[in-house]
Amino acid sequence: MRCKGFLQMRTAKLLVLICVLGGLAALAAAQTSVPIMAATADLTVLFPVQTLTTDVLILGGGTGGTGAALGAARQGASVVIAEESSWLGGMFTAAGVVAFDGNRGNFTTGIFAELKERIRAAYGPNFRSLCTVSDLCFEPHVGAGVIDAWLAEYPQIQVFKNVRFEAVHKEGTRVTGATFRAQDGSVIRVNAAVTIDGTEFGDIMTMAGADFRLGRDTRFTTRELWAPVVRDNIVQDITYVAILKDYGPDADMTIPQPANFDPDEFACAVATYCPEGKRDWRPVREEKDFWDYGRLPNGKFMLNWPTHGANVQPSLDLYDRAKREQVFEEARQRTLRFVYFIQTVLGHKNLGIADDEYPTADGLPFFPYIRESRRAIGLTTLTAADTVGPYARQNRALYQYGMAIINYTFDHHHTHQPYGFESNPRPPAFSVPLQSYIPRGIGGFMVVDKNIAVTHIVNGATRLQPIAFSGGAAAGVTAAMAAAQGRDPADIPVRDVQDVLLSWGSTLIPFRDVAPTHPFFIPIQRIGLAGVMLGDWGDDPLKLPAFAPTESVPTKRAALFLARAIGKAGGSPKGDADDETDVASLMAELEITLQDPELMLTYGELLAWLKRLPTGQLVRPVNETVVGVAGRTYVAGTQLTRADLAYWLDYYLDPFHRLPLPEISE
Repeated sequence: MRCKGFLQMRTAKLLVLICVLGGLAALAAAQTSVPIMAATADLTVLFPVQTLTTDVLILGGGTGGTGAALGAARQGASVVIAEESSWLGGMFTAAGVVAFDGNRGNFTTGIFAELKERIRAAYGPNFRSLCTVSDLCFEPHVGAGVIDAWLAEYPQIQVFKNVRFEAVHKEGTRVTGATFRAQDGSVIRVNAAVTIDGTEFGDIMTMAGADFRLGRDTRFTTRELWAPVVRDNIVQDITYVAILKDYGPDADMTIPQPANFDPDEFACAVATYCPEGKRDWRPVREEKDFWDYGRLPNGKFMLNWPTHGANVQPSLDLYDRAKREQVFEEARQRTLRFVYFIQTVLGHKNLGIADDEYPTADGLPFFPYIRESRRAIGLTTLTAADTVGPYARQNRALYQYGMAIINYTFDHHHTHQPYGFESNPRPPAFSVPLQSYIPRGIGGFMVVDKNIAVTHIVNGATRLQPIAFSGGAAAGVTAAMAAAQGRDPADIPVRDVQDVLLSWGSTLIPFRDVAPTHPFFIPIQRIGLAGVMLGDWGDDPLKLPAFAPTESVPTKRAALFLARAIGKAGGSPKGDADDETDVASLMAELEITLQDPELMLTYGELLAWLKRLPTGQLVRPVNETVVGVAGRTYVAGTQLTRADLAYWLDYYLDPFHRLPLPEISE
C-alpha cells in the first residue's frame, strides 16, 4: 500500500495508523496473528503476535543457553532460543572471553570436549593455540560461527536474535512461556513446557517471580566460614574485553584520546610503566607475559588482563535493565582508556581494535564480561563446604547428583578492593548437582550459566565456560525429558539424566586418572556416583581425586565395596583410603570368611561372594565361565584391579540404578 498520497492528512496519528495497518495486512495472510496493543508516545499501534509452541524455550543464548539448546535437541525436543544480542555463545563469543578456563586434560569431556574439537577443526589440522592463559584461545567470530553451525544441524531449533524480552507467562506458580519483541517491532509469544533462563543477569528469574540472591552471602545464610559476617552488595568485577589486531609496523591505529585519560590508572599493569610509589601487592609482569597471555590467531590479542587492566567494580544498577547501559558505558570507557594507554604510553600504535570481529560502532563486543549474576535459590544451593569436602558431609552427598564438573579454584575478581578482601578456600575439582538448576517454588522453569543456585564464593568457579556449557546441556536434557513425559523438571530422575550425559563421555565425578577413553569409564563413573568406590581425595585441598584404576584390591577393602554396592554400608568422609568400616557382620551374614584380609581379590573369589547373595540382589546370574571384556580375560585366579572390580560390581549389582539416592538436607 502506498502512503505518500496521504501526506495532506490533517492528523499525523491517522496517517501512521493507516500505514501500519496497511503494511500488516500482508503479514496477516502469512502467519497466525493475535492482536496485542503496544503503546507509543503518540498513539497505540496494532502489532501482530506470532504464537509458537515448543517443548523447551531458552531465553538468553549465552554459554549455558546454547548448551541447553543442544542438550534438549539431542533428546529430540523442539527448542526456541532467543538472544538479545546479535551472537549466540555469550561470554566466549559475544563478550569476547575467547579463552577457556578450567577442565583441561582428562576433564575436557562430554559436550565441552566436542565444542573445543569443533573450534580447533574450524582452523584446520595445523591449528595451534598461542595463548598462555588457556589451552585453547580463538577469535570470537570463529566461536560464534561454530555455535551457529552446530545449532543449525538440528532443524527443531528455532533461533531468534536481537530481541527484547518483555514478559514471562505463568499459570499459578508454573511458567508456561514468554513473550519477546523482534527488532522490527513484531511480537513473538512462545508457549513452552519448560522455560530456561540463560541470560547474563538472571533477568527472566525476576520476571518469573523466582527468589534469588545477589551480592555476597553471609556465613549465617550459607554456613560458609569464609563468607562475611555482614551482607553487602559487592559482586565480581565486569570487564569490557577488547580484541586487538596488529595492523603492521607502519600503521597508526591510535584512537582519539578518551575523556579523563590518566596513564596512572594503568600503572604497573606491566613492568614497562610502573612509576615509583604506584606498585601495590599485585605482581608486576613483563610485556611479553602480557601479550602471550591472550595471544590469538591471525595477529590478534584478547585484552582481558587481570592486573591493573580494564576491570570495573559495578554497582547493582548492572541488574536494573533501565540503568544497565550506564554501567556498560563506564566499563566501555575504561577499556578504551586502556587501549589508548597501550597505543601511546606503551608505544604500540600499530595495534588497534580489530575491524573484522564485532559489527559494533567501536569494534568492542556486544556487552561486557559479566562474572556474576543473580543466583537462584534452588532446590539445593551448592556451598563452598559442599565442594571442599564432597564426601565429608553425609547429609549433603551432592556429588551423587552431579550434572557437570569444574576443575578450577574459586577465582574472584575484586580489583578495586584492598588486599585480603576475600580469603576463599581452594577446592579440588567438584560437580554441580541437578537441584542447582531448578529454582525453588517455580514449576516448568530452570536456570543455567551464572544464574544457578550456588553461593557467591562458589560462583568464582562455576561462572567459567566449561561448566556453564556442560551444565547448560545437562539442563537441556532434563527439560527435554520433562517436556516429553509431561512432568516438571524437579520430578525427572537424576539417574536418567546422568545416563545420557555418561553416554556422551561426560565426567560427572572427577577422578583425575580416569579419562573417557578408559574402557571402563562408564562403570567407574557409575560406581563413584553410587557412593560405592569413591577414590581418594587426599588431605591436600588442591589434590584432585584419584580412582587408582590399576591398583589391586585387598579382600577386606573389596568386601567393604560389596557391602556398599548392596546398601549395607555407607561412604567415607575421605573416600576409600581411610575407611575402616567394620564389615564383619555382613561377611558373617553371607557366610563369607576372609582368610587373609590383606590378600588381593581374585575374580573367582568375587564370583563366590556374589553367588552367596540373595538372587534378588543380582541383576544377572553369576557366570563362572572364562570371560573376556575389553581385551582382558578373566579366569578364577585373575587378580582384580580397582577398575575390574568397578566393572563387575556394576555388571552384576548395578548399584547406580538400584540404590536409592541419599536424601539431601539443607
